[in-house]
Amino acid sequence: MASNTTSGWANTNTATVRPRGETDTENGGVMWGEPYEIECTWRMPKEQKVLSDSQGREVVPAWEVHTEDVRPRVFDEIRLNSTNPEWREILGKNEDDMSFFDEPPAFRLDT
Repeated sequence: MASNTTSGWANTNTATVRPRGETDTENGGVMWGEPYEIECTWRMPKEQKVLSDSQGREVVPAWEVHTEDVRPRVFDEIRLNSTNPEWREILGKNEDDMSFFDEPPAFRLDT
């Protein structure tokens, strides 16, 4: 995916996203889609906030992932490719308006 000139310069890493599918009612698990890679950058959140995970539990996000990729959704899972091999649930997705720069939006994923 091509990067915007304004925010794309910061996307120096990649992450793998595993799309959440339907719940498997017979086996009690989740069916996952085909993983894909996104260009991104991440950091620890500046402020602590509490979000709810897919099970309704309150969770404090450990990472903010910044990307221009529109595909990741809340409750998909993401793995930061260079720091941590564990899958983390995407708890929130926020859009950053880039229209001032005549560019499509960028996104912040809370994990």
